[in-house]
Amino acid sequence: MEITEIQMFGSAAAAVTDVTAPGDSITAVGGAAANGFEASKAIDNQTATKYVNDGGADSGYEVTPASGASIVNSLAFKTADNNPDADPGSYKLEGQLADGSYATISEQNLSLPAARHNASTRVYFSNIVPFSKYRLTFPTLKVVSSSTMQITEVWMFGTAYSAPTGPSGPGVLLKLTDDTWQGTDSANAHGAGTDTLTLSAAGVAALTGGMAITDSASGASVKFADSGSTTYSTPINVTLDDAAAGAITFDGKTSFAGSASLSAATSRNIVISSNAEVKTVNGSLSLSANQQSAATEGNFSGVAVSGVVEATGSGVVTVAGRAGSKSTQSELCGVKLDGGRIVGGIAGTLDITGHGGIGITNALSIPNKLVGVSLTNTSTITSAGANVQVIGTGGDSDAGWDDGISVLAGSTITAGGGRCGHRHWKRRRYGHCPQGDPR
Repeated sequence: MEITEIQMFGSAAAAVTDVTAPGDSITAVGGAAANGFEASKAIDNQTATKYVNDGGADSGYEVTPASGASIVNSLAFKTADNNPDADPGSYKLEGQLADGSYATISEQNLSLPAARHNASTRVYFSNIVPFSKYRLTFPTLKVVSSSTMQITEVWMFGTAYSAPTGPSGPGVLLKLTDDTWQGTDSANAHGAGTDTLTLSAAGVAALTGGMAITDSASGASVKFADSGSTTYSTPINVTLDDAAAGAITFDGKTSFAGSASLSAATSRNIVISSNAEVKTVNGSLSLSANQQSAATEGNFSGVAVSGVVEATGSGVVTVAGRAGSKSTQSELCGVKLDGGRIVGGIAGTLDITGHGGIGITNALSIPNKLVGVSLTNTSTITSAGANVQVIGTGGDSDAGWDDGISVLAGSTITAGGGRCGHRHWKRRRYGHCPQGDPR
């Protein structure tokens, strides 16, 4: 499983209408429509016309409403002008999935009026899943021996659906890549059988213990998409613990309100993109990459920060990263800040621990830079009052630069009123960098 994005969103309620209309794309299924009695007649809003299918039972139609995706939760029917034996005796409504297959929305027996050109009472059912294309078939007819099916009009009542395009409310959207969510839809969570799981605001609120995303499959990865000004109000815990897990990536803003916390851990690496802001107020913020007993091999730095990681209140910030091992890449750091900022809160601690990788001289014989904690391009580690501790252990290379901590190109490590300790481990040598020493 690969989670493409996690995003906050919201949407307004929509009016219930017939989602089909004359002119919609519609084709007969289960048999051939009689000449002059095409499937389109079932949605033309005309009593004088009717849809007749010579296939009898199990015939029906597929329709793609021009109005777009919708959530259908009731049906109604109008009988034809004659031959009540050919009236549908049951229905099956399905919605088309992303892979082209169909998922059943509802199926029930029908008892249509004996009177001709008469509308049935509306048939209701529970559904909160949106679809853009529907298939409606009639598995049985009023009289089993009837060789044709006919109906004057069918109404599909539902609400228009617009997929969230940006954060504007308190729900959560989780989207998979190359997989589908399994489970049962409810009033507060839907998306079973699709690649997108949507939690309503009430669904998020019901997660009193927080939201946990755990994946032990090879190649699993998670990306937090931009949630804008919307904040998470419940703790989130992400764990990718397979030896061949993928990265956890933050793109855009990811903010936690109050004491809500974030814990993100993977056996590979974490990336804070240049446009990303990962923030808490009083909740803890923990980023852990490649911390299992056997380091993951590969060309990556453990935690790469080009954006911002910050606690604005009393939240504790902990960052631990270890670079990939047996790599020929020229720069593999445990925690690498390249124009990035890691900021501790007004109290508590900011702890950063990095371990350089295990490198092999690359094809160009360029020595590896296997630094425990590296700051470059005016990067900053600081706090608004919390104590700051940075521990770096250089990696191991047959020919490389393996400082415990490297502070270059206008970068700084300070503490806003608190204590600041820097520990360098270079191979087996230990050194201490006092506060303000730009090394």
